[in-house]
Amino acid sequence: MPDFAPQECTYDLIRKTVKAPNGSMDAMIVKLVEYAKSNELWYINLGLTPLGEMKEPDNTAEEVLKFVYNRIGSFKHYQSLRDFKEKYADRWENKYLIYGSDFDLLQIPAALRKITKPK
Repeated sequence: MPDFAPQECTYDLIRKTVKAPNGSMDAMIVKLVEYAKSNELWYINLGLTPLGEMKEPDNTAEEVLKFVYNRIGSFKHYQSLRDFKEKYADRWENKYLIYGSDFDLLQIPAALRKITKPK
């Protein structure tokens, strides 16, 4: 998938179903590496890992978000996603979200669940 960054390709937004054979995601990454090499691309963007590296909360809304992330089972797949991507990533770049009110953060889990719901 082109991502309009020079010498980079990405595989983000791929979802695995429970019926997919073990190792299928790894096989796709191997093929992507082969593709990148043959097309003289130097970087592979593994995409975002929502809430993947939450540090110490700065306010109540962040505390609630961290609690939800760490305690609610339906969000634990975000850490699994980061763990999977860390097998291949040697560099991470933080991406930030701008919001108007601290409590706008509380809408993030619901929004993420709608777009990344595991199947």
